[in-house]
Amino acid sequence: MSLLTVTILVENTTLPGTGLTPEDGFSAYIEADGTSILFDTGQSGIFLENAKKLGINLNPDYLVLSHGHRDHTGGLAALSDTTFPQPPVCIGHPHLFYRKFKKGSEFGIPVTEEALSRICTLRLTKEPVWLSENLLFLGEIPRRHGHELPEAGRVVLIDGKEVPDLLPDDTALVYRSPGGQVIISGCAHSGICNIIDQAIRVTGTGEVAAVIGGIHLYTSDKERIAATGEFFREKGVKALYLCHCTGSTAISTFSRSLPVKPCGCGCRITI
Repeated sequence: MSLLTVTILVENTTLPGTGLTPEDGFSAYIEADGTSILFDTGQSGIFLENAKKLGINLNPDYLVLSHGHRDHTGGLAALSDTTFPQPPVCIGHPHLFYRKFKKGSEFGIPVTEEALSRICTLRLTKEPVWLSENLLFLGEIPRRHGHELPEAGRVVLIDGKEVPDLLPDDTALVYRSPGGQVIISGCAHSGICNIIDQAIRVTGTGEVAAVIGGIHLYTSDKERIAATGEFFREKGVKALYLCHCTGSTAISTFSRSLPVKPCGCGCRITI
């Protein structure tokens, strides 16, 4: 019996034959230890349509938001009229609702904290939170790898002033499986190497079974991509299901020497 199932509801591409609709965004449905989690909601309501096509009844115990960008939270607007039998607990960082801008355009979460509180029980925290016996929300990620610098050109509104957005709200999930850690990332603006290090520190387990999701290397130079690949090799990562913002250059580079697996809308990974 599988302990963990991750189903990609939305990302930029679709696996052949699924009949699902892609979009520039990310959403995944996770089942772990008898607990269900909706991890991000993509940019629109497409994740709901894809979930129906996959036969998934979205009634999660948790709604986890990896960070406050619109391509990961835009689908929340489609949930605004939803009545869940039991309101899920929504977990994210305290900066989740800050107004964010990219190239002069607002790119942050499209719903207010008050509006989301009507359908969820909100829990905003910088600290790690156990969602099940083995699944962990990693909280705020310490930045220790010098090659994983935040992308320039993004700003956040704090106390009425626009300042560079270092994305302290960007986080991820980790699952402790018998074969090692499974990292589930929305975008990894905080750096996938930093995320894996945080997972190791918090859980005390060093082996990495898989990395799933976006790791935001599509704008990165070859040096950062190479350093990330070397880190994966050092950690003995056994499988890479990379999508969304990872970028074709990084995926192509990793495929030469690392276990890269197909990933797209409809991809179902079981551990």
